[in-house]
Amino acid sequence: MYAETDFFLALLKERDWLKKNAEQIYKKHKGKIWTSTHTLMELILLAYRDGKDPLEMVEGASNLVEVREPKIGVNGFIYLHVM
Repeated sequence: MYAETDFFLALLKERDWLKKNAEQIYKKHKGKIWTSTHTLMELILLAYRDGKDPLEMVEGASNLVEVREPKIGVNGFIYLHVM
């Protein structure tokens, strides 16, 4: 099961309107959830935007689930264009 950025924000932020649901999903599917390096890069950008510690966000997400490299032919530099 792929987890995207909002899932991690809900789990890692102190308060989030999705936190309770994210915690229930994580508990039910722990060990079956994974994410990509692209999601981690997005967490870094959002952490900078929100004045949070990017390393803390990435470590938090990485400690929760397996991180896989996407196989879609793009790299992390695509996020520079988003900004």
